[in-house]
Amino acid sequence: MINVVDVSMNSTLWNFATSSGLVNRKGNMVSDILFSNFKGVSGDARIATVTFSAKRTGKTAIRLKPSEINPFASNGSVLDVKFQKTKIIVSKNK
Repeated sequence: MINVVDVSMNSTLWNFATSSGLVNRKGNMVSDILFSNFKGVSGDARIATVTFSAKRTGKTAIRLKPSEINPFASNGSVLDVKFQKTKIIVSKNK
């Protein structure tokens, strides 16, 4: 229903090391997005913007999970991260 077009990192906030990950357009997924900041970040923060293109109208879900290569961590300790459910609704332009 949707295709991944691009991943753009919020480099203003994540100013140490960032990577927009590996975009697999055939498998329609992005893996191993990397972001970090020396000062730390608290509260809500935009990590990246993922741009999609729609193939047709309908509903689809997006599955988010931590990277096995670069897990969420702080001071060398892995953090327990909870992702919210996500969905995309594509409708025709009026």
